[in-house]
Amino acid sequence: MGRQPADGYRVPDMFLNPPEHIRPIGNKALVFRVDDLARAIERFRDLGVTIVWDHVDLGDRSVSTAIRDNDGNFINVFQSGASPVG
Repeated sequence: MGRQPADGYRVPDMFLNPPEHIRPIGNKALVFRVDDLARAIERFRDLGVTIVWDHVDLGDRSVSTAIRDNDGNFINVFQSGASPVG
């Protein structure tokens, strides 16, 4: 794991809740594609991970779930071709 710099600081606007989280310019999220989003979500829940949103249809045949890491950063996990809408 990387170490935090001794003079590091948190920029509160980078940790806003959706949908305001997209307003600041800069790092937004780490994104992963998985083959089985439902299984990933089940594992997140088993581990007590904070889920920000669950199974959101992205409009491109993909669905997305977002979680936060221990520092409050977004991690977006999505599955292609899993949208029930189309």
